[in-house]
Amino acid sequence: MTAHERPGAEASLLDVGQWIRATVPCVTVQDRPARQALIDEILVERRVWQRDYVWHTAQLADGRVIMALGASTEEAERKLAVLHGLGCQWVVRDPEHAVLFEYFPEGHRHPEDVNRVLALTPPRRPRGELTAPSANLPVTPHGRTPGFMR
Repeated sequence: MTAHERPGAEASLLDVGQWIRATVPCVTVQDRPARQALIDEILVERRVWQRDYVWHTAQLADGRVIMALGASTEEAERKLAVLHGLGCQWVVRDPEHAVLFEYFPEGHRHPEDVNRVLALTPPRRPRGELTAPSANLPVTPHGRTPGFMR
């Protein structure tokens, strides 16, 4: 795949983020809507479920813990990949900033914390596929196992 070739459906969020970053370098503030339009287009193509915009907390692949606004964890992760050129170790919906406060107990990051690198931690939520139901768990009349919905 060349830098300007649009990534296919199998491409990772990081690959798509790097493609958007290369396609719209965002030299000026006026470039931001074009980047957001590409992000939105990819999310629609991949049928990512959108909710209200809320804050998401993420740990970048380099160890920094950072926040991003998004209507889904996928959108937040894609925005971070576009802005920082890095993948994420994990991303969680965090409207009350509870996860962020675990890393920054004073309730906010100080200027010296912006580039603070933390040890990489395991994902904060399961990602990808739904968990397969266990034979020991009850199944509802609709065939769903309680507690195993996205």
